[in-house]
Amino acid sequence: TALAARLVAGLLNGNQPIRRAALREVVLPSQRPQAFASIGLVYAAAFAVGPLIGSLLARPADTYPSLRGTLLDEYPYLLPCLASSTVGLAGFVALLF
Repeated sequence: TALAARLVAGLLNGNQPIRRAALREVVLPSQRPQAFASIGLVYAAAFAVGPLIGSLLARPADTYPSLRGTLLDEYPYLLPCLASSTVGLAGFVALLF
């Protein structure tokens, strides 16, 4: 599974040069250093905030007894998965428009 994860990570890593090239085309030359620095800031924030949000949303039936016996009790990690999927879908929709 580790080999498969590395394979998928390598296949999906090709968007970084495209993102940097697009950023270079869109941003004014005087603002490029700040724009490129924000990429690292966003990644750092995502690595810190993402697991925090996921842990807060995991196992909601343990936190809220009214959810016991529901779908969220049967699948305790459904809510964090739905939340991250919603963020990804919102980004995709924003990209289209």
